Amino acid sequence: GPSSGSFVGGTVTINGGVVRAQGGGCGAGVGGGGGCSGCYVVVNGGSLTAIGGLGDDTMLPGIGHGADAEDNGMLTVAENIVVRAGSQENPQTVLAIGAGGAITLSGEGFYVLGAIVGWPDVSGLSASDLAGAVISDIPPAFQGANAISLVSWANGAGGVAYEDRTGMILDAYLLNCTNTAEAVAAEKPYFRITKFQVGANGAVQIETTTTNSSGRAYNGSVTFEGSAAPTGPWAPTNTTHRFFKALLEL
Repeated sequence: GPSSGSFVGGTVTINGGVVRAQGGGCGAGVGGGGGCSGCYVVVNGGSLTAIGGLGDDTMLPGIGHGADAEDNGMLTVAENIVVRAGSQENPQTVLAIGAGGAITLSGEGFYVLGAIVGWPDVSGLSASDLAGAVISDIPPAFQGANAISLVSWANGAGGVAYEDRTGMILDAYLLNCTNTAEAVAAEKPYFRITKFQVGANGAVQIETTTTNSSGRAYNGSVTFEGSAAPTGPWAPTNTTHRFFKALLEL
């Protein structure tokens, strides 16, 4: 890092690869050691996990100054880099990128930087292609979803970036609304079962509303499953009697 007492502008440049940097007893993960301020950090590609060391039992910045110093230096990233920072491992707060790729450093103990990875192109897939087979690291609840529908929702109404896929709300996808608890609560009253009956042969018939409040079609489907499971023998009093056992699943 820079020399003690002031920020003089030493530079750390990362162009690719996977970098993990953890500060020692009195230093930042990337930046200054004891008594030293931060430096110029430039990330053009690859990924960086920076974890601050400990100074007097206080966590030091993941990117920034060492113990007994103040200036955190400067961080600049390429336009396709996402920067997350926080006080705990695996931080979720995304920092704003300013002019020229500048990031304001506030002394957070953990920094995780990586390139943005977008949702895959699913235009050539069919309705039978499932998300779990074509999208990497998709949450288990979505693996059985149609890949085209899921990506269309994420890029559209859901507003979910690929790197935020672990935070997807299943009900938001099914209701085809914004990926927030508030949007789900607002949309649920619009989904209604408009017809339900069991026919003479035991077949379950169902009809529901087909679009949400914004006119977008719902994703997924509603399935009613019926089964006949008499344990008999039975002796009907006449040939028109029938015995049914129906299992209703929503």
